[in-house]
Amino acid sequence: WLVLAIGAGAGAGRLAALLPPRGARAVAVVGALTIASAVVVGAPVVDASADHTLDVVVRAEGIALPDDALFIVAEDTECMGGAMRPDGTRRDAVCGGALGLPWYVARLSQVEPRLPAPVAAGGTRAVVAWARERGLVVASPHDELLAGAGPLSARGPLVFVGDTGEAGEAREAAVRTAVDVCPLLAVLEPLPRGRHAFTEGQWWNIARGFDAAAFALGDGDAGRHAHVIADGLRAGVDPATWRDGCARFVRALAPVRARP
Repeated sequence: WLVLAIGAGAGAGRLAALLPPRGARAVAVVGALTIASAVVVGAPVVDASADHTLDVVVRAEGIALPDDALFIVAEDTECMGGAMRPDGTRRDAVCGGALGLPWYVARLSQVEPRLPAPVAAGGTRAVVAWARERGLVVASPHDELLAGAGPLSARGPLVFVGDTGEAGEAREAAVRTAVDVCPLLAVLEPLPRGRHAFTEGQWWNIARGFDAAAFALGDGDAGRHAHVIADGLRAGVDPATWRDGCARFVRALAPVRARP
């Protein structure tokens, strides 16, 4: 709307130059009012100052991501964000969408020194296959990047292939990660109508981690609260479902985590 209004205002300015003074003033006023109304109506839609999604996601990924995992993403925004570890250091990601670009492959050693350039040039599937042949855990926000590489597991906003610990350890990791991610969710406000598909997808990724925790916990109170958080994040409407839900989730886990 704002772009259209500015275009209309510019057109009005040109029209005003062709009119006598009284008509020119009227056209100028109309153009100014058009731009002003578009700002009033459109500013709340384009204002992203209250959207903390990316900050929450990169920090949640940093919590979930093992140091020795190969971390691969798809979107440009994800490439730039990477993952933020709990100690504040940043972990870069392999950008799957850029593996066909020679300049990116040439500098990839700065991001993932273990990955040979010829393998990277073969694309995402080649990278994942290479990592699995060497027994490396591969992590990604996108399960489709890991399709066919082996059984998948989830924790936080990431999915993993090759995470070959004991089943009990994997379940505990999913629950522990959900507990650690919960405090990050306090800053999330309801998703606006017409939200971008990328933003909605990131919320669904976080929800997937709580689904994994709920599955690990079973039918008890903590598992039910984890399901409520996951469903609330997918809906993106009611902050109480993830804020109060997290408080109830952590409280319900306290007796379980206190057992020897």
